[in-house]
Amino acid sequence: MSKVRSYAFVFVCQAGVLENKALLLAASLKRFLRCEHELIAAVPSPAARWGTLAADTTALLHDLGCRIEPITNLVADDYPIGNKISCMLLKTTMDRLVFIDSDILLTGPFDGDPAFDFPVAAKAVDLANLTEYRQWRRAYAAMKLKLPDDRVASTVYGQLVHPYFNAGLIAADPTSGFGDAWLESCRRIDAKWGVRLKRPHLDQIALPVAIKKLKLPYACLDERYNYPVHIKAIDYARPPLFAHYHSPPVLRREPMLVDLARDLCNERPALKQRIEADPEYAPLLTSGVGGAVVAPAAAGTAALQPSSPHRTPTPELIITGFPRSGTSYLCNLLHRYENCVVLNEPDGISRPLRKELIPYGVGAFYRDQRREILERRPILNKLKDGKVTDETMEANEQTQYLPAVTSRDFVLGVKSPLGFLSRLPAMRRAMPAAKLIVCIRNPFDVIASWKTTFSHLLSADVKKMSHGGLRDPFLSDRQRRALVDVGQLKNPAWRRAAWWRYLADQILDAVAMSGGANAGSAGLIVVPYTQAVTDPMSVMGRIFEGFNPGTLREPIEPSTVRAGKRDALDAEDLQAIRAVCLPTAALLGVAQ
Repeated sequence: MSKVRSYAFVFVCQAGVLENKALLLAASLKRFLRCEHELIAAVPSPAARWGTLAADTTALLHDLGCRIEPITNLVADDYPIGNKISCMLLKTTMDRLVFIDSDILLTGPFDGDPAFDFPVAAKAVDLANLTEYRQWRRAYAAMKLKLPDDRVASTVYGQLVHPYFNAGLIAADPTSGFGDAWLESCRRIDAKWGVRLKRPHLDQIALPVAIKKLKLPYACLDERYNYPVHIKAIDYARPPLFAHYHSPPVLRREPMLVDLARDLCNERPALKQRIEADPEYAPLLTSGVGGAVVAPAAAGTAALQPSSPHRTPTPELIITGFPRSGTSYLCNLLHRYENCVVLNEPDGISRPLRKELIPYGVGAFYRDQRREILERRPILNKLKDGKVTDETMEANEQTQYLPAVTSRDFVLGVKSPLGFLSRLPAMRRAMPAAKLIVCIRNPFDVIASWKTTFSHLLSADVKKMSHGGLRDPFLSDRQRRALVDVGQLKNPAWRRAAWWRYLADQILDAVAMSGGANAGSAGLIVVPYTQAVTDPMSVMGRIFEGFNPGTLREPIEPSTVRAGKRDALDAEDLQAIRAVCLPTAALLGVAQ
């Protein structure tokens, strides 16, 4: 294979919602491409079907150096995605023709990659939604081909599947005949019975079939090329090169992309005018997200300060621990800082924790909430007297409110004792830069509180629990065996003690994997209840190290440790705790 030295980037610019996406993409390509290249804006025709571009869009495309080419959908009238196949039929003198979805941004310099030396290069699908052998056999049979032995790994969860690519970014040798083969594959598969998901995924189903038809070697690109921002929050330690954001709300939740969009608008006043006039995009230029533009002052408050270039733009806290170990109390303390917001068991984290092998949806939820706060939209939280509750037994309902922060890099925390504690290794994978905060407390006070508060804690019936129980589909074999043992105990006192010990084991495992209980941002911070109560400021210092929490809105004073409700413990409880819990409690340092 010869080294690729020049690239033609082609994208669809269709009248309407795609215009601003295409213009932002073209501006990002113009800014960051460091290789020999040409930019091609493919405009669907006829205008009676697809509309006519606005005059300022056409002018901007010319200003960005784009070659404007008309294309016709040759796949099917009811399949507008077919326009991208026509893009790969365009002529170019460049070494590679690269189709790129309009809702992608190039975020940094690109001067080529050895993977593009292959005749075809694309990223595997984000999620494997078509895995059945019969489906793929029929798809290949439509082109009179046998199903190959090849496999690729989906990029979100790593599932091995038949070759299946995300068609958002595809590079191909323009002399290979790939465009014609892709079109033929689409048409034949579309006419084939028994292949599901042809709407909307016909293009992606046909893509590997076309590669096989031409017997082309191919390269699987990594997630830097076509990163699924709509599924996974950006890890700022390893940012993507081509960020696939799909929609304006997703674009607006990532500071890195907001800053880029603002810079592109500042460089091109005509682009800025279009973005300001679009309600979906206008908050990019007026909200507190990002770091390039200071937001207007909210009523009665100062304007938001920009993020520090030396800090992460998205400081995040994952707060968990034993139920009734002081997690809500800690949330209340953290929320007293003017530049910190902590959400107490929000509904938005439940589904990804229950449904996702790696709960990337939790990280996306954090970014969504950050966007809402900075765009001054109400969010839900558990409040008491207008403040984040320090006791969920007294205030367990979600209420709308409008938290105020002082800078764009405000600290955002979410608390979920059972939800997060059961998924700590997966949470670390999903949110590698977040600090993990684990609250611990001695088994006597924890179990006494279980007996006098919520029914699911009183019963400790792990057979009925989705979080922290046997209904969790992502339990390891070891976890499942341990919970089965807990669930088989008929006596509630012994079942509660066994469940406390199980949860303690999850904490000990997390501490060991994180390099110690005080590993800080690189690992996990353990917060004993007694320390949170008697020495709260030292706890705040550990948690906020490297972050910008601002100043206190109200003072934090040391208090006296309450002995809980130990009179609720009977002789059976005490014996069960001594026999089952105390050896493990000693390892955590909470035996008393």
